[in-house]
Amino acid sequence: HVSTQGSLYSVGMGRDDNLGCRCNQRGQNTFRRVLHAFGAITSLGLFCLGFMMACIPTLQQLKYSPGQTLASITQGLAIMLFSSISFFESVYSTKWVWMWFGFMTTIPGRLAYYITIGLYALPVLKSLGEAHEAAWEGEGQVSILEVAALIGIIFTFLTAFLHLVFLCCRRGKEVRRGRTEENKVVVKKTQTEVTSQSSE
Repeated sequence: HVSTQGSLYSVGMGRDDNLGCRCNQRGQNTFRRVLHAFGAITSLGLFCLGFMMACIPTLQQLKYSPGQTLASITQGLAIMLFSSISFFESVYSTKWVWMWFGFMTTIPGRLAYYITIGLYALPVLKSLGEAHEAAWEGEGQVSILEVAALIGIIFTFLTAFLHLVFLCCRRGKEVRRGRTEENKVVVKKTQTEVTSQSSE
């Protein structure tokens, strides 16, 4: 008898050496380490963006309606949650993330995540920057959080591009490997036919 939880682990987890520190995992090459490093930087920037979204409606200078306040806070908390999970997954992989946020444990899943969160956060940052300038800063001034959030969004698209390059390279290697194996089969088959004709 295999429990449901155990079967989920066996399907989603793969080998146990996929867990732990990303730098020390078996099979990690330089490209994968770069992807995890960029993912961690991106997550920190997105966390700053979520923090801004959650905190700006509380400023007394801004007159947000209750609906706008609730929407901004909940969206900010959601971005902070996902960016925190993404950061820890980029640094140290755990069973909990594999179980509940499995898409962040694969290259295609992270590619879709970075593209989605980047497209969502890009217009949000501009509106937050205008609100923050009206509430705290003078004309033309920016805060450290805004700079960090902007860096996070830039790294979001850069990290997504690197994930896409990685997938294309891996697919190219698989195609070349498949062609090589096919050529070996053809050569072996030809040699067998030549040998059989020679024996006859």
